[in-house]
Amino acid sequence: MRSGVSTDEQDPNAVANQLHINVERYRVMEGLFQPGSILGVDQAGLTEAIEEILRLFPLEARSRLLENVFVTGGVSRVAGLRERLETEIRAIAPSIRS
Repeated sequence: MRSGVSTDEQDPNAVANQLHINVERYRVMEGLFQPGSILGVDQAGLTEAIEEILRLFPLEARSRLLENVFVTGGVSRVAGLRERLETEIRAIAPSIRS
């Protein structure tokens, strides 16, 4: 094996069945925030979904909800997710609180 590419001559499918990861590992998180532009899916990103959900609550409850965001599940282990989510929420907070 050299440079992550198998040269195993015993398995002719070895090269065809390899997964090469380059920029994809960085696009995973971006797909959570911009699914339309990254994945080509017509749905809200994480920030937009949070914004829509918060708008369902009375104005006085929104600040309390924003102070108690809990990130869980396998995707919560993605490096930088928490920081990115915090940055995105801070950006939308003024419009949510009014």
